[in-house]
Amino acid sequence: MNDRQAELETNIVADSLGAFFKKIEPYSKLVLAGVVGVIVLLIAYGLYSSNETAKQSDATLQLLMDDPEVAEKYPNTVAAAWSQLFQANSDLANGVNALYQNRDEAESLLTQASEQFESALATSDAVLIQSRANYGIGMAMESLGKIDEAIAAYEKVVAVNESDEMVEVTQERIDRLNDPETGEFLA
Repeated sequence: MNDRQAELETNIVADSLGAFFKKIEPYSKLVLAGVVGVIVLLIAYGLYSSNETAKQSDATLQLLMDDPEVAEKYPNTVAAAWSQLFQANSDLANGVNALYQNRDEAESLLTQASEQFESALATSDAVLIQSRANYGIGMAMESLGKIDEAIAAYEKVVAVNESDEMVEVTQERIDRLNDPETGEFLA
């Protein structure tokens, strides 16, 4: 009896599937095209994603190898933003050192550093990049004697709130720049 019941249930399922396939038969080409389209899209996305991952990996490797052209070779990557940040920090340090030797060179390097920090800001919205780039802009503006611009950049660092330590250090700089004696000294 059980074999007979299993055979009847199998026939019912087979009949149901047969009826279903007859209903969708007029649309079979459309369904097939849709399935093929989805498969093609999944393959394309996989290739794109793999290419982007490889690009990020290559950019990071070049950054670690101290390639100065990472930002140009791999635009709009996190590695590009870090490369811009590193170069800007180097120009900032050189500009600050030049303040005591060659004022024109110092101004050029500090302006260049500020522009590179701005580029890093535009390249990545990562909190750490935003914090450090704005801090660098503040340092460059402070070194150029542009107190209001420096304070504005430092306030952005505080707003990003990367870490309590960074906020504390930055707030101290803001307070120092708001002191009239500091303003006179920098002028």
